[in-house]
Amino acid sequence: MEKFKFVKDEIELEKEDQAREEKKQEALKAIDEKEETEVTEVVEEPTEEVDIEGFRVKKRPYFGFKARVFFFFIVALLFFVGGCYFLVESVDKSKSDKVTYDEVSSTAYQVCMKNASHYQDTCQKEGRAYISEVANTIESTFKYNVNISDEIEYNVKYYIEAKTSIFDKDDSTKLLYSSAENLVDNTPLSGVGNKISILEDIKIPYKKYNDFVLSYKSKYAINADAKLDVNLYLVEDGKSRKISGLSMDLGSKTFSIKKANTTNIKKVVDLENNSWDEYNTVCFVVGVILLLCSLFVIIKLSSFVNKVINNKSKYQRILQTILREYDRIIVDTKDGYIVPEDKVILELDSFNELVDARDTLGKPIVYEKVNDVKSQFFVEDDNKVYKFTLKEADVDEN
Repeated sequence: MEKFKFVKDEIELEKEDQAREEKKQEALKAIDEKEETEVTEVVEEPTEEVDIEGFRVKKRPYFGFKARVFFFFIVALLFFVGGCYFLVESVDKSKSDKVTYDEVSSTAYQVCMKNASHYQDTCQKEGRAYISEVANTIESTFKYNVNISDEIEYNVKYYIEAKTSIFDKDDSTKLLYSSAENLVDNTPLSGVGNKISILEDIKIPYKKYNDFVLSYKSKYAINADAKLDVNLYLVEDGKSRKISGLSMDLGSKTFSIKKANTTNIKKVVDLENNSWDEYNTVCFVVGVILLLCSLFVIIKLSSFVNKVINNKSKYQRILQTILREYDRIIVDTKDGYIVPEDKVILELDSFNELVDARDTLGKPIVYEKVNDVKSQFFVEDDNKVYKFTLKEADVDEN
């Protein structure tokens, strides 16, 4: 009975062990399924592809201290020069505008008679010879037109003058008598536009001037010649110039009339513009803005230089120099660098030794910023890693 019981207990024990083993396998299988589910869920979470390789290769461009100072200086200089140019342009009172103009003058006349019954018409047309004794007045028309290429502000005057001259008959350069009077007094023309026009109809008292000359010659019993010039003058900037006229003999039995006109086509002239206009205002505003921008950049530059010089420690200056001068062979790691356990670490005393190792192996230098006062540089070989550590404490001691 005892033996049977022993065998029975042994069989039960085996069944219990088998049941426990099955439960263990089921538990392990459930854990595996759970882990696979979690892995599947983790893998399916990303919705966008990340170019890890491209992310590692791309580096932010680094601009050193000198490059930044140079850039700020050039920008400030450009603002300053531009501001000075526009300010000078705004206060320049001698700006000149080149314009072209067409200038044409013309005269027309007819000679009106008195006590001349043998003439069919009282007034005779131009271009003939006339008897001085019966000539009374000369009805004349003076025209002047200017067409300008651009609208300008003009301020001119004009007048018509009658001048009597008596000179030696044998030598016309010897003047015996001269007098002048205005048939049309100074008349102002002003405004803004591209056209200037003058139209004057006047009666020239020929008989009056001719009688005076006859009286003069009779009184002094001289043999002299005389003439009458009736001219239209234009006054610009205080200076007058003749633009058209009529010339005729006085004191002779007959006379004829000569015309003198002015014609200028496409003539170029410089016009002084001394008024403050919208162009001056715009230039002034732009100049002030550019000078203020220049001042702002200079202040920022001064602040930047002062901050860099005064706030940077010796450690920071050395680190910045290394990163700037060896930028092409240094790779910056953002997530930290982990040295493989199967490789030997060789600590180097200077960065130059690390550069020599890099040149020998042809491998990049890996840079890791540990904190604000410590940085590490690595060059990895097949079975060892060359390491240089830059610490603020070591730099200050040296």
